[in-house]
Amino acid sequence: MRRVKSKTAVLAAAVVLLLLAACAMPEAPTRTALVYGISIYDTSAGEGANGTDNLNYTDNDAISIAAMLGNKGWSVTSGIANTQIPMESQDATRAALEADIYSTTNPEGLVLFYYSGHGSIYGGEAAIIP
Repeated sequence: MRRVKSKTAVLAAAVVLLLLAACAMPEAPTRTALVYGISIYDTSAGEGANGTDNLNYTDNDAISIAAMLGNKGWSVTSGIANTQIPMESQDATRAALEADIYSTTNPEGLVLFYYSGHGSIYGGEAAIIP
């Protein structure tokens, strides 16, 4: 009787192990990061210039975050506005941010939005200012 119970227990354990081995692990979700840093708002003056809305280091924050996330396996789209040449900052305009957001449509994945720049209260709600 002991042998029958022992064989039954071994057989049950083998079946459980086979079932577990047959189960596939789910794929990790896609991880997408949208990272923006805007330090130049007034293109007639330099970064952080007195008397302007320009900021210091917001572009560096975004560049560092984008690099860190990229090193961790995230797919990163970034926009940096840190130059007085508008063509070099076109990836950080409002239109570019909106296009990037709308193009990120994977409901199965994770999306991180990181913004370093000016913000404001408009109509009682917080808003970013690209």
